[in-house]
This record gives sequence, C-alpha cells and structure tokens, in this order.
Amino acid sequence: MPKKMPQFKNTKEFWKWFDSIRTSESYHIINKKRFDNAISAINTIFALISESNPNRTAISLKQDDLLGTALDIEIITDVAIIDDLETFCNALRKADVYETCSLTNGKHSIGISFEDVFDFAPPTNSPFPEYEKGHGEPVLVKKLK
Repeated sequence: MPKKMPQFKNTKEFWKWFDSIRTSESYHIINKKRFDNAISAINTIFALISESNPNRTAISLKQDDLLGTALDIEIITDVAIIDDLETFCNALRKADVYETCSLTNGKHSIGISFEDVFDFAPPTNSPFPEYEKGHGEPVLVKKLK
C-alpha cells in the first residue's frame, strides 16, 4: 500500500517537506520535437521584439527551477513594438505561459515558458524502448538543490 501523503498547515510546511524528498540531481533528455518547436518560436519572437530596439534587447534561457522540464526565457528591452503581429502570435501559440511587466529601471521584462521541452530520463535498463531510439542517452543533469 502506498504511503499516505502528509498533511500541511501551510505552503511553507509543504515546501519544506518537498525539499526534503527531492533528490539533488535529476537526469533529463531532450524532447526533440518540442525542443525544436520552442527554439523556432524563441528565435521568431526575439527577432520580432529586437527589430524595434536592436542594440538594447537581451535574452536569457534556462530550465525551470522546480522540475527542470520546461524551458523558460526572459527578454529584457526598453521598448517592444511588434509590426508583424500575426507571425508573433503564431510563434507565441507554441508557448505555455507568457507574461510581461515593467521593471523599476524603465525596462520591460517579457517572460515565456515552454513546458515539456525536457523529459525525465528513464533508468538505463529502461523497459521503454522508445527512449532508446530517437531520444538517445540522457544529455542534461539538473541540480535541484
């Protein structure tokens, strides 16, 4: 019988418990189709945003901190004027989360997240042969703690 999940009085207790059971390393493999779609969308979005402000637009990419299965990007710019709205929206539809906010330094932050870009790697002697073909060996090590 599976263990009963503990009860928590607040989110602080939950996160303390979650951190205690989380491993220090997690192996991931690239979900190639999703990765390629995300990179294509990111290139398009960044090109369209930086058109209006080419020398003052910066981008950063990283795996999400919680599970490491999403690819998060942040674009920092002074101004974002999108002339080709149809292309921008088509690229943005490939994302799962979009947010924009003004920063206290006068710049704008555009955050976009693409979920399921990375999958947890199965054990080496995995009963899942689909991972042995096409995905290859685990390629990323994610430090969670």
